[in-house]
Amino acid sequence: MTTLSNLQKIDFSTLYKEQRKLSTFKAKSAKDWDEKASDMNGRVFKSIYINEFLQRLDLKDAKTLLDVGCGPGTLGLSLADKLEKVYCLDFSPKMLKCVRENAKERGLENVQTIQKSLDESWDDVPKCDILIASRCMEVDDLEGVLQKLNKKAKKVYISYKVDGFFIDECILKVLEKTINPKPDFIYLVNILYKMGFNAKVDFVNSENTRFQAKNPKEFIEKVRWSLGEISKNDEKNLENFYHNELAKNPPPKFVKWAFISYEI
Repeated sequence: MTTLSNLQKIDFSTLYKEQRKLSTFKAKSAKDWDEKASDMNGRVFKSIYINEFLQRLDLKDAKTLLDVGCGPGTLGLSLADKLEKVYCLDFSPKMLKCVRENAKERGLENVQTIQKSLDESWDDVPKCDILIASRCMEVDDLEGVLQKLNKKAKKVYISYKVDGFFIDECILKVLEKTINPKPDFIYLVNILYKMGFNAKVDFVNSENTRFQAKNPKEFIEKVRWSLGEISKNDEKNLENFYHNELAKNPPPKFVKWAFISYEI
């Protein structure tokens, strides 16, 4: 008889839920992403992150792919000419509209959109050879969603933030704010381990464009998107920072994402 190690006793699923509740950063709704659809559609197809993600996929013998949290279809459409069928799933109707328009523009006839959230029943979602979930796993019950994903593919590829902060330190200093981070990728890896999956972990770079803005108003709105409501005094300080400090002390050029892969 063996006893459980200290590591085996840790309930990473519960720890994830607790950290998520503590986090300053709150979940975005389908409406929030609808409002971002046009902007994202215009800039995400050309990206170091997209190239690094695609290079790490093994498409050998694959015929079908499910792109979860697909946004405007950046990844799924890039792979459609190599596969028989691509399903693009998202809960934002405007993102899915972008997918259909982008597929038509590229002459792709093997792309199907599915409007669903990660929390809904997936009974009617088709099982595919490959499932990708890029930067979309901000969910309340991570273990429950992973169980759902694992029923729909033979190979799974997920990207998840390396740290739990979605705002740059230089901006927090301006706002004089202390924030609670989101849970980061290590929770996901350990939850998978407890579920019996020995996931491989790599890291990919992404351009840090979160707070690039043409004017102070746009900059303030991007900070508000990340943190939620901010005060008039915060707006004034951010405007001063934009004009006087941002060019001299810019945020890091890149942020890292964990690239997590495993087979069912």
